[in-house]
Amino acid sequence: MVSTEWGGQHSPDALSSGPVVYVASLQHFKGHADLLTAIDILRDEGLRPHVRLIGDGPHEAEIRRDLTKRDLQSQVALEGWLPREEVEEAVLSATCVVLASRTEGMPRSVLEALSLGTPTYASAVGGVSEVLPADQSFAPGDCQALADLLRWHLTDPQRRASVAAASEEAGRAASRRRARSREQWQEALDVVLHAPPVD
Repeated sequence: MVSTEWGGQHSPDALSSGPVVYVASLQHFKGHADLLTAIDILRDEGLRPHVRLIGDGPHEAEIRRDLTKRDLQSQVALEGWLPREEVEEAVLSATCVVLASRTEGMPRSVLEALSLGTPTYASAVGGVSEVLPADQSFAPGDCQALADLLRWHLTDPQRRASVAAASEEAGRAASRRRARSREQWQEALDVVLHAPPVD
């Protein structure tokens, strides 16, 4: 869910100079391999964004081996688990947040990035289509589409600014929807709790 504790605001300077940030547990379905393939594609084109992978999990050793095999260690930092405050700082200082999951419900990392106004791109799984505009999502497993979105973001200042504005609005809209859902749930609960007893 969108955190009410995160009160920062994405820095305009981070748009042009920040890293790509990926916050997810280190599990196959979270799509780290798809991100690394997209980064490989960009490297072949001469684009070398710095990437921060934040999170821990059972497949850390496998992802480290993949980084070594692709020779991406100097470009991609596998940072492990970080305290919540440091995750917020990372998201605030990112040029964008990415999630390439193969399956999801409503991904918390996407909602929290949007709540901070950080440009966000994610695979169109689970509830992502409910919170992200279509041009900020891609089919799960489509590494070329992810590379295309990142290339566009990294090389087009107007695109970056437009996505930042769209992400901020998407975050506000998601917060409003969740607030309405909480109100509706509370109203339904009140009806149940205060219903007259049935004889």
